[in-house]
Amino acid sequence: MFNFKLFIKNIKEKFLSSLYPENIKCIFCKDELFEENEFITCDNCHNTIPFVNGRTCEHCGKPINDETSICSNCIKRDLYFDKAFACFEYTGKVISLVHNLKYNSSPYLSKAMANYMFYKLQSININIDFITYIPSHNDTLLKRGYNQAKLLANELSKKTLIPLIDVAVKTKKTKSQAKLKRNKRLTNLLGAFEKVKNLNVVGKNILIIDDVLTTASTVNEISKILKREKANKIYVLTFATTPLKPFKKKYLKEKKLKKQKNHI
Repeated sequence: MFNFKLFIKNIKEKFLSSLYPENIKCIFCKDELFEENEFITCDNCHNTIPFVNGRTCEHCGKPINDETSICSNCIKRDLYFDKAFACFEYTGKVISLVHNLKYNSSPYLSKAMANYMFYKLQSININIDFITYIPSHNDTLLKRGYNQAKLLANELSKKTLIPLIDVAVKTKKTKSQAKLKRNKRLTNLLGAFEKVKNLNVVGKNILIIDDVLTTASTVNEISKILKREKANKIYVLTFATTPLKPFKKKYLKEKKLKKQKNHI
């Protein structure tokens, strides 16, 4: 005979165990931690993971090696956010961690990851009125069970006491950015988002949260909506950022031709 109460109890226990694992292990290497810390990271990983330090682009926040303050990619694009920041370079153990949060049903990782983002935010001299996040399409939410960007944003909101707001919904189901080549990512999300009803951000400073900054196409679409709604400053904070890669000449030529047509 089917026991409905026992079924619900088992489901609840599995859910809680995914949120609060009993055995505390390093979020990067999975080694057991004998002393718990707020980052849930062992000393070896904490000392070797690639923090974003040194010179960065003043717009997208990606590490740069030359003497310019704005990278070549940002100079050639129409970007609507004012400045982006990231905790780590998207490589090695950082990639594995982000994938575990995003694809391996590990929402509990968001708390430790948000702690790193909180300390990054504390090192930045910016004033924020609202925190928001990159919305997911309903189909993605049903499949994954949660929005990893919203989890991170919610944790940051709790730590900073800055209100968390929804600013947009994803109305267009798009191909996964991770599966597309760079030039395709730049146009994949065009028109994919719409503002929420009664959005009021006039004169406000907004912080957009996401897990990884790649081409910045996603955050740029949300920033475009916020600028249209007369937001003041728009900042972006991500857990990681990918290495800087130059645009292909074909894309730059197509962009130039498009601008020329718009002026005809």
